Amino acid sequence: MSEDIEVVFSHRSKYPTEIPSLIAYGGELIVCINSLKGIEDEARVYSSVDGYEWEARLIGVMNFWAYQFFDGKLYVGASNVSGDKTFVFEYDGSEFKKVLELSPGGGGGGGLIESLGIFKDFLYAGRRNEIWRTSDGVKWERVFEFSSNKSLYQFIEYRSEFYVFEGEPIRAPSRVYCSEDGKKWREYRVYSHVEWFRSHSPSDRVVLDYPYIADGRGNVYFFDGELNKIFERRQFRQPHNVAIRLKTFEDRLFIVYGAGTCAPARGEVWVWDNYQLGRLIQLPYGIYDIEVYGDSIYLACNNWSGLGGFCESLVVKIPASMKLETPPIAYSLTSKGIPAENISFVNELETDPIPVLGYSQATLYLLLAGDAELEIEALSLNGSWRTVDRMSIPGGRVVRSKIECCGRLIRFKLRSKEKNEVKLAEVYLTSLKSLE
Repeated sequence: MSEDIEVVFSHRSKYPTEIPSLIAYGGELIVCINSLKGIEDEARVYSSVDGYEWEARLIGVMNFWAYQFFDGKLYVGASNVSGDKTFVFEYDGSEFKKVLELSPGGGGGGGLIESLGIFKDFLYAGRRNEIWRTSDGVKWERVFEFSSNKSLYQFIEYRSEFYVFEGEPIRAPSRVYCSEDGKKWREYRVYSHVEWFRSHSPSDRVVLDYPYIADGRGNVYFFDGELNKIFERRQFRQPHNVAIRLKTFEDRLFIVYGAGTCAPARGEVWVWDNYQLGRLIQLPYGIYDIEVYGDSIYLACNNWSGLGGFCESLVVKIPASMKLETPPIAYSLTSKGIPAENISFVNELETDPIPVLGYSQATLYLLLAGDAELEIEALSLNGSWRTVDRMSIPGGRVVRSKIECCGRLIRFKLRSKEKNEVKLAEVYLTSLKSLE
């Protein structure tokens, strides 16, 4: 492990455990240990004031996936180890106080409170089939019920409306619900290509110019009323269950990658600032959350490899000044978040943009059912789109085209007078350094 990487907390067990989140509140860093075997003594919440010495604050409590700061206090969703109860705890820096208790409380859509958010002076809690809210942290009311039997994994606010995205169980479709006042909710969208959305982050910690949301297959979208994919990453050993946490710090969005519970993983942290996308770090185990505390970055990691006869949940400290890398990366093109492959279109199909700043070359692979015209556009640093190339695409065969990366983003427009269908649409980005 690099000299810049320091393990500051470690929990080893012959049984698998996980750290679902890291929370910086006041002068403390808070970490929770989930016992995946339901062992009471292993399910704990710790806090530290210096990032090195840790004190147990709760025993027999776990599943701190969702949290939110509200009215100067910290609120976290949690459960007991058996999963028959879920809670919201209030923390003011002295003690964790239970302010809401519901049943059941199993994770993965089993009733656990897995999202918290703030909207118009209320705190909201989402779980399977329902939303609760409070104005003071003490008196709670249920404001919405639905019947999909899926949990709710992320709240966001966009243009004075409040949205919430469905999570597990892992099955399509996944729905988005919306409210103008937080009291009356409606079904906003049904996404047949999304099995479950992810993140669990505070609703005000997933916003740059737009709010961001991820799904369980490794895709990250910005949300402008529709999904627009901006990034994707896969786990080679478990490509269909990717754990993602999104969290903003000032003007940067951190994208944290791990893998599903107990799966071997390659953990990565990527950073997006609306201009450039780059990788901050890669580790040989899953990363579940990130937090800035003091002048350093802390990562919640889980290693389920079983090497040495144990599993390990650990907190890793890295410098905030680490340089970003631009390793080769692959994209499957999408349009409004929907995979472009197998989309039928007439007239025009526009793809979601791809971040290319810091990369030198994009290689496009495109297969269409029929002939079409392709227009390639780039977003300049001053924020205007311009056409950089046009070409004719013959149908029925794979076309490979190399494109010089210029500007912040690139996107593609396909035009066809007759009904056409996309069979293959992929882009590979490389930098000069990666080609050396």
